[in-house]
Amino acid sequence: EVGLSSRRLAYNAGEVCLSRGIEAMARGRHEDALVHYQRAVNAYSSCLNIAPRPHDMADADIRAKRGYSRLRASYAKSELSGKTSLEEFDEMIADLECGEVDAFSGMTPLPSAPLWRAAQHRSRGSLEHAIQDLTRAIEISPLDTKVQDVDDARARARCQLAECHLEHALEAGDASSVEMALRELMAVDSSYDPSIPLLASGVRRIVSDRGHQLAAPLVRDVASKLRILMKRPHCVGAVRAFAASYTAGLILRLGNLINEKELREVCELFTDSIEGSGDSPAPEMLALAADAKIKLAKLLLVSGSSHEESRLLLEDAIELLKKSIADANSASDAYDEQVANSKLGEALVRLGSLTGEVQHAEAAARHLERSRTLGNNAPELHGLLGDCY
Repeated sequence: EVGLSSRRLAYNAGEVCLSRGIEAMARGRHEDALVHYQRAVNAYSSCLNIAPRPHDMADADIRAKRGYSRLRASYAKSELSGKTSLEEFDEMIADLECGEVDAFSGMTPLPSAPLWRAAQHRSRGSLEHAIQDLTRAIEISPLDTKVQDVDDARARARCQLAECHLEHALEAGDASSVEMALRELMAVDSSYDPSIPLLASGVRRIVSDRGHQLAAPLVRDVASKLRILMKRPHCVGAVRAFAASYTAGLILRLGNLINEKELREVCELFTDSIEGSGDSPAPEMLALAADAKIKLAKLLLVSGSSHEESRLLLEDAIELLKKSIADANSASDAYDEQVANSKLGEALVRLGSLTGEVQHAEAAARHLERSRTLGNNAPELHGLLGDCY
């Protein structure tokens, strides 16, 4: 009569395990933390299976504690490259829904659970379910808590929700919806950067549907957003190389509307990307970088501003294209050897017109003929071959 009830003892055991898990997690001992969290879940489950005595804790409060332990366990699993199943998230959220919001802080651990479950839905292609979870996570997140973790979770949920809307619009194939979703994603002001490849996919669809002239304002707006992302402190090394290549490729979507300043920026971005990607830059990126240098060289030749700079640009482009062709076996489906040989031939033709050296014309003819052998019968190719001969 005077001692603790069995339920209270089981609950206290859960509290001890949960506390130990949090401590282990804080020290980076993720495996130990996961063991403690799982023990806490088992202790709270045992607690619920014991008949309560007067003044014992209500089932709802215990379930909320078990849900929190499950949530913490999912954090530990993620640090160990493990995954929490959808079924586990369902049980976790059902438990967390039993808890009450802290009247003082307005906080609850519940928003994090649907945020994490949304990521599982997205990985399985279930966009509708992901959108539902992310919308709910935002709705139940308290505002102005001054707590960084809560603010970060809400910001991440808003960013991911905008990404889901863009993915959904891309699947539907409606250009107006894609533009609306793109602008929604660019407007998200958070510490969580939107997916750069997803932004690029949206721009590609708009350009394909509307053409360069109508798509140009949006292309430039997205490029401005990417420039902001590239100024983030974490955008260094391989991350910067990745972002730089996508930003350069996106600006090239301007087609014939691209100006000299933008072309120079593209060339600089590709240089950053190639230098930051290690010893083996992708052949398709080398080809794009070369194409940008050829475009800039041609622009300068037309304006008559600098033949010397044009010569250097063409020489760089030639080296890039030669390397891309040599590494063609490791290229993705985006790489086209026919186009690469055609571009290399063009660069050699342009360079030969500046140097007057016959070797450039001969090399150009070889690569243009190779492109023709691969199926290129474009009038422009025949014109360049005529120039060579």
